[in-house]
Amino acid sequence: MTWRPSAALSALHARAAFLAEIRAWFNKLGYLEVEVPAIALAPASDPWLDSFEVRSPGAQMPALYLLTSPESYLKRLLARDGQPIFTLARAYRAEPRGVMHNPEFTLLEWYQPHAGFAALCEALQRFSRELGFGQPEVQTYRSLFESVYGRNPHQMTEPAANALIRAEIDPHWTDGSLDLALNLLFSTGCEPLCDNLLVTHFPAAQAAMSRTIRQDDDQVCLRVEWYLQGIEIANGYDELVDPREQRARAELDQHRRTELQRPAVPTDHALLAAVDAGLPPSYGIALGVDRLFCARMGFAQLADGLSFTDVTV
Repeated sequence: MTWRPSAALSALHARAAFLAEIRAWFNKLGYLEVEVPAIALAPASDPWLDSFEVRSPGAQMPALYLLTSPESYLKRLLARDGQPIFTLARAYRAEPRGVMHNPEFTLLEWYQPHAGFAALCEALQRFSRELGFGQPEVQTYRSLFESVYGRNPHQMTEPAANALIRAEIDPHWTDGSLDLALNLLFSTGCEPLCDNLLVTHFPAAQAAMSRTIRQDDDQVCLRVEWYLQGIEIANGYDELVDPREQRARAELDQHRRTELQRPAVPTDHALLAAVDAGLPPSYGIALGVDRLFCARMGFAQLADGLSFTDVTV
């Protein structure tokens, strides 16, 4: 380990200006910047995310968690106040440090009440233009997947998806869930093709906290991801606001965590109570600031834009 910072001084000056530019964009649109805790009693239930646990000396407090996203706190504010909000927050994911991932990172997250999926896509396109990345094209998950594999992902069964992996990616692949199989197929064959592209209408199995609809003969979720140079930059949802479905999804996440042999996590009762109280129809977007800054600067690795990268997992 070296004592020296990761990023050059010139990069730190550029990053400070970049953050100011982002804040100016939201201030111009009338968003309220809020600060929320980075630590909570319950982490995200998403089965694909692992959270860092925080324990007090002598176990005088229950286990706490560094948040993978400020989503829960922001939705609680949204349920009470119903106004557009954003935050530039530190977030944490217990994953190994890589070229484009750091266990601690900066996340831009914003929520717009009383706006749906079309407005969500328009917001990401406008953000991309305003920050100098141009107008992203839009393509559905199905059309992209079909262009690579010649199959409709929304109509695939679990055995068919696993068989496609063995045929196209890994002949020794051991069967996994449909969600896992589609994730691998998409990340391997489709993501490298995505450059300034919004991918929309993901499979319903990957809805997370987004609404699902019937589109033609497919069950899809109202979710969009923005990619630059094959790297996911942002993830947006037309937010799920149905309390009953929210609870069902939380229970399903716990079941999937068990299947994946990941540790069970406490239920986020505060978030469920906020949805019960009435979350307005809204869209929400989470955007990786470090990745976007690297794309802006042309950096080949995240470390070039971060002051320090001492922590490894």
